Amino acid sequence: MIRLYHIFRRAFFYSGFALLAASVLTLAGLGYGDWRAEISQWEQWSLRRFRATAGGGAFRLLHHEKTGLAYPRGMPGFDGWSLLWYSPWASDRANLKVLWKLAKENIAWGEYGDDPGERPDALVKASCCNPLQVPPAATASFLAAAARACGDAETAGRLEAWLDRHFRKADAGRVWLDTNREWRTGINANRALPLAQANGSDLRALGRRPLPREYFSGLLLASVTPPDTPVFQACRDAEDALVIELDGRGKAVTLALKNVRAPSTAELPDASAGTWGQQTGTLSLAPCGRVTVRVLNPVVRRFDVSSILL
Repeated sequence: MIRLYHIFRRAFFYSGFALLAASVLTLAGLGYGDWRAEISQWEQWSLRRFRATAGGGAFRLLHHEKTGLAYPRGMPGFDGWSLLWYSPWASDRANLKVLWKLAKENIAWGEYGDDPGERPDALVKASCCNPLQVPPAATASFLAAAARACGDAETAGRLEAWLDRHFRKADAGRVWLDTNREWRTGINANRALPLAQANGSDLRALGRRPLPREYFSGLLLASVTPPDTPVFQACRDAEDALVIELDGRGKAVTLALKNVRAPSTAELPDASAGTWGQQTGTLSLAPCGRVTVRVLNPVVRRFDVSSILL
């Protein structure tokens, strides 16, 4: 892990924080090691070395420490990517405001007009080091996610509205951005991130207060039948009960749960009917619409995740 850390620190600003995200959430979050020294080392080094000196964005695209060679120019989409994944680990939130101000100054708002600028045939050979071919939709999706992470809801909303106006498609309860296929996966992932943040998710809290391993020994939703049933939430509340909100769309639904302990209980809305199988860990709902159910194990231990600091 340390070797990989040093390899990545010689390449891209965002790579170090993507690697830190993996190490902190999967290793420190599981109780393996303390990564604060690595985070501090990377932050201090990268903030000194990655400032773009030839315009285009806040961060230079590439810096090779051993040779001292660098690609000194930045690009707005890269700024978005970098700040999105820096936001959970910034030692001081003030850093985010300063860096986002620099990134925002480089947004080419003229690209976000009536013409979405999608030219699939001309973009097949695009790469991260050839910013001239990055479509506006990709850049907008990265910047919108970063704007939310840095607390600029106004700019995020403006970019999100442009993306939705030109690319949003909906079918059978599913929504996606129908963009150039070369960039579609990343664009849709980046559109989902600011949507989650606008509705209360917090990347910084996720990174700095990871859940302990013991949390996953509690009630979890394992599967839903039919598998295309829309599930809007499946999380545990302050009493450690599993709260599941779904839309049966007029069909019967079966929920399979993990880590069920006796005597457990299942609470259904008054107008809903269902059968709770404690032995099998399944909750079978009669044909239903949008409902919220709650399943509670006997209390063994509750976790106050707000007290778990990185």
